[in-house]
Amino acid sequence: MGSYRLRSVVLDFLRGLDELKEQALAAALRNVLAYEGIGVCGSSWGKWVQGAPGIFEFRVRHDAATILRERGLPVPEHLKETRTDILLRVFCHAHGKRRWSYCWLAMTRARSRVPSARTRRSSGPGSA
Repeated sequence: MGSYRLRSVVLDFLRGLDELKEQALAAALRNVLAYEGIGVCGSSWGKWVQGAPGIFEFRVRHDAATILRERGLPVPEHLKETRTDILLRVFCHAHGKRRWSYCWLAMTRARSRVPSARTRRSSGPGSA
């Protein structure tokens, strides 16, 4: 039951993405994570999660067309549209001697329009 529910949560996440984000995630998983595995942690694509041995974060910040172009791959006509507001996180587990990566949690992160605490403090009463 637990394994089924986990798959359901990940599939629900994927099905909930808009088309361009779904294409970006698919391109990144197939053309970056599938080839580099845990090596993404030495680049802007990923980082190890502190305090969680074997768990790393795979970060997707580009649309599918950009990812394919960066990899020197042809960009299909239906992927020509580009976007800059993509920010996806996939948490993975490095497993075994070959360091296979199992993706077990994904999330999208909207850029906040709420000012940071530092901005609120500096623009409060009494500030110059």
